[in-house]
Amino acid sequence: MKGLDPQIGPESIHLPWWYRIRVRTLLFGVLASILPVLLISGYYLYFAKLDLQRSVQTQNNLLVARIAQEVDLSLEHTEESLKSLAINLTDPEHPHDDSQVDRLRHDPQLQLQFYRFLQEFPLADEVVLLNAQGEAIGGVSRFRIFQPEMNWANPNLLKNLTLDKLSYSDVHFLSSGIPTVKIVVPLDADADFSGGIGIQLRLRGLLTTLKTPNPLPKADLFVVDPSGRLIADSDVTRLLEKADVRQSYTVQNFLMYKNPQELPALNQYLSYTGQEVIGGYEVLPRNGWGVMVEQPVAVAFAPINQLITRFLIFILFILVISISASIVYGLSITRPVERLEEAAWIVSRGRLEERVPEDRKDELGQLAGTFNFMMERLQAQSENLIQEKERLDTIVHGIGAGLALLEKDFSVTWMNPVLEHWVGEGFSFLPQKDKCYTFFGNSEKPCENCPLENSSGTDWKEDVISYLNRPDEGNAARQKIFRHRLYPLNHARPNEPGYLMVIEDITEQRRMEDLIIQADKLSALGLLASGFAHEINNPLAIIQGYAEDLEEQIAEPFVGNGGTVPERMKRSLRTIRKHVGRAQRITQSLLNFSRKSEWKVEEIGVEQVIEESLALLEILLRKKQIRVMKRWESPLPGVKGDALQLVQVFVNILSNAVDALPEQGELQIEVQTRTKKGESILEITVHDNGEGIAPELLSKIFDPFFTTKEVGKGTGLGLAISYGIIARMGGTIQIESEPCQGTKVQITLPVIKMPG
Repeated sequence: MKGLDPQIGPESIHLPWWYRIRVRTLLFGVLASILPVLLISGYYLYFAKLDLQRSVQTQNNLLVARIAQEVDLSLEHTEESLKSLAINLTDPEHPHDDSQVDRLRHDPQLQLQFYRFLQEFPLADEVVLLNAQGEAIGGVSRFRIFQPEMNWANPNLLKNLTLDKLSYSDVHFLSSGIPTVKIVVPLDADADFSGGIGIQLRLRGLLTTLKTPNPLPKADLFVVDPSGRLIADSDVTRLLEKADVRQSYTVQNFLMYKNPQELPALNQYLSYTGQEVIGGYEVLPRNGWGVMVEQPVAVAFAPINQLITRFLIFILFILVISISASIVYGLSITRPVERLEEAAWIVSRGRLEERVPEDRKDELGQLAGTFNFMMERLQAQSENLIQEKERLDTIVHGIGAGLALLEKDFSVTWMNPVLEHWVGEGFSFLPQKDKCYTFFGNSEKPCENCPLENSSGTDWKEDVISYLNRPDEGNAARQKIFRHRLYPLNHARPNEPGYLMVIEDITEQRRMEDLIIQADKLSALGLLASGFAHEINNPLAIIQGYAEDLEEQIAEPFVGNGGTVPERMKRSLRTIRKHVGRAQRITQSLLNFSRKSEWKVEEIGVEQVIEESLALLEILLRKKQIRVMKRWESPLPGVKGDALQLVQVFVNILSNAVDALPEQGELQIEVQTRTKKGESILEITVHDNGEGIAPELLSKIFDPFFTTKEVGKGTGLGLAISYGIIARMGGTIQIESEPCQGTKVQITLPVIKMPG
């Protein structure tokens, strides 16, 4: 609404119809009604149809398996009856007599039994008596007068024939097109084939004689031989027409695999009849024939299509009701929203007295009431905002810390009066955006470790120290020390300052810290004073003794040596010089340790610092006969910091270890280089086998003025000061201890220079 004339009413605001909330709400309601119903119904119909199709396929598979079982049982019954006939015709007294065939040939009862067999088995077309060469020498026929036949059976198929292993010939088609198969059973099961009984079955009626009717409407049942030729069909006309069923996918699968498991889960294809069908088959293990079933898809899926049609009609009825309800409900929702829109537009023109009717009891009615309540509070809130702005201005201008807004290029865009006062009149805020390091560091480049220069945007330094009016400018009294803390303004808009810098004047704090550090040094010197006095007194006594000896030697006249200084006098002078040097080194160490100095950042050799610290404590170590073990590989990498302050850290830690150690205790100092988070660090470990620290005291050891020593033997500042010095150097200090197991102090410092 920005830029509209306040005098124009809401009726003059025109939005395209597709932007109106009423249109969008109604459209959403209609889509929300249609889409879920369509998706759910489509999902249901898809899987329901798939399940029903699989059910139809399963039904077909079960049918063909049952038909195949009945065909197999029919053939088995025929075989068993043929075996019984052969056994009955065999002479039990001469079962292996080769004259059995001749005897049966002239037996008047033979034809009678053959006729009974034909009567019992309607598929049997002919029953014959065979000799050893497979010639039909006697028998009866259903449709013709029997005549002996030379090659009724293939002699090669009759070898090794037994009652358990009958001979099935290949399917043979008569001149009338009727398929037949011949079955032979031997008369003598224990010798070479000398004769047998054979039958010829007409296969045309193989399926019509089954006891179980076809339960599937319009389903086609047929049988094929191992070569895929049609030998039996529920529709006899197809058999007479000599239909080529090998065009069907099911028959092709049978010819290729002889395994029904190789068929697809839904075996739907175009049959040899030109119809789309669902098919299946089973293999007869007795002779390798295949029993097939094919049912037209239109017939098989007719119940499914009827179910889908009824379901779609029901879904359409549901959609009509849902869409109507959505439209009515959408209109009841959008009208109150449009009233709120009109009222909001009026309020945006400055008319805060506008109100919305509260004629509903639902959430929209509550929204209207909330809008009216908001209008009542808006003016009061505006006044409160003005007051809050005044308070904020007072805080920003009166706070004791300096505040500044920075851009990414270090430009200062704003600072509060406190900061302006600190940087001086010559550095007052200028419109040309001076750099922050010009204000606070008197430098032409960013401060070291500046977060703006080194930060990735998430990892901000805790603080940065800078100095204003450094001592080398000729006025040390005006030196100021500032601590900077930088905070990103994550929600700053483009072209606006992105960082807030909070600056604290810590000049007095640093002075107090220096005084505390110096007090800790003096305290340590006081504890070491008696030892140092004894250590200096020894060389002084030696010097005095040798000096008196020299006086006596000088008083005596030189005898011999040609007037040169005797060797005894030279030895005395060397001894005096040696002990004077020793006293000087002790005194120099005391002076270096006790000297008050400013924090000076330089490269430090840790090995030299440790040796100097041990030299300061040499007297105490020797007094308690403490064994010091040092382990490191020279040269060690350098670290950055103040060497004297680091000496004070080691003196504090080593003196605590000496106090905790018994007579002839052991103190281990180990230094090694490690890699942590991709950066090299120096790890210094001080381990003693003293009395240790109680677990309940470990959390307090870095607290100022906390000590477990007797009154007069400790100030409780040593570890607190050491912690501050190590942290200032960018390192860490950790202490682990168990009662009666000793204490381990571990210090890590960042490496600035690797050796070599």
